[in-house]
Amino acid sequence: MAATYDPAAHQLRLYRDGLLIGTAATPDQAPVPASSEPVLIGRHNRPTLLNGEFHANMYMGLMDSLVIRPGALDEATARKGHAAKIAALPGHRVPRPDLTHDRARFDGDRHRPQFHMLPPWHWMNEPHSPVHFKGK
Repeated sequence: MAATYDPAAHQLRLYRDGLLIGTAATPDQAPVPASSEPVLIGRHNRPTLLNGEFHANMYMGLMDSLVIRPGALDEATARKGHAAKIAALPGHRVPRPDLTHDRARFDGDRHRPQFHMLPPWHWMNEPHSPVHFKGK
């Protein structure tokens, strides 16, 4: 994934595997100057603490690497960069992750609900509404 901001075109662009997958127009006025707070990638600077233990608004997933560069990224450069990353991998392809999970690791977890629809591991958004049983 790569994201870029082009101030001259007033446009945000999002690339996946070197291909442009989305754009968004930005306001014509200059962006707000950077805050004095550090940039946190994957988490909010002031997360909400839930139940005294859980910080809300955190990124849930894998992030292999992050690079911040000056200038706007164009599609040709994004494709070239992605191709170079793939060429450097063993077998010149992205390895397939092992997604096998051990459900027993949640045994005894007092915060994991016992009488609530849950996925085998990790989180699932709003499990209440997609339920259909015996016509209801």
